[in-house]
Amino acid sequence: MASATTSAGKMTKGCEGCRRVPVRTVFTTGILRRNPGTNFALVDLVNLGKTIAREMKVEVFDWSSGLPVPLTLTPCNQAACLVSLAPGMSNFVFADVSNAQFKYEVRISRRTVNFSLNLCV
Repeated sequence: MASATTSAGKMTKGCEGCRRVPVRTVFTTGILRRNPGTNFALVDLVNLGKTIAREMKVEVFDWSSGLPVPLTLTPCNQAACLVSLAPGMSNFVFADVSNAQFKYEVRISRRTVNFSLNLCV
């Protein structure tokens, strides 16, 4: 199960001259032990909004050395994949974790709400 952390400036009621600071939420699986039969970490994303496109950043890390080593995601062929979703649409990305000897982690960050994710590991 993924956990979430958020960071944002809090805005108090009636604060004149205050502006809203975008909230950035990071969902993480935490560090997972790789089952010997696991070859890919597949991440499905869906935008549940009705009118606004959403963008999420997906990253997968190999933690086998004790340090996070970014893995390449497909189909974007980069370590950090920005996935843009139109309202009501879904998409997926995946990383080859077969070379991760022991541990890996999946992180998804977003600045907006109304999307759902499903992580198959």
